[in-house]
Amino acid sequence: MFDYLFRFATEDEARRALPNYRDKTGWIRSAALETRWFHDDKAADGFYVLVAARAGDDALWSKSQCVLELDRRAAKRGDLFIRKSRLTDNELQGGYFMPAFQDSDYPRPLIRSARGSRKPQVWRP
Repeated sequence: MFDYLFRFATEDEARRALPNYRDKTGWIRSAALETRWFHDDKAADGFYVLVAARAGDDALWSKSQCVLELDRRAAKRGDLFIRKSRLTDNELQGGYFMPAFQDSDYPRPLIRSARGSRKPQVWRP
């Protein structure tokens, strides 16, 4: 499973950008959920949506509001799970989101610097 984190200015913007993940009652819980981004344990401004996909999805990643592509299975194994990121190293070092999908196991914060390293260890395509 892959998860895609989207950052929007408003909920209305999110609704317009992701109409296939909504029904008459709101976000389709099995495919999308409203979440919050935290940096240094403080909630960030904006409206965040986490979208689940069975595999990597170029159409989701191509949306400018998509800031992270995550591999849920890799995170559970302790492997490199940040597949793509539009966030800065600083945002990733102090940042995390919650809630997440029930079967996900992402660390908080998403990355930590390796011991003695000045830069975070993250794969960048």
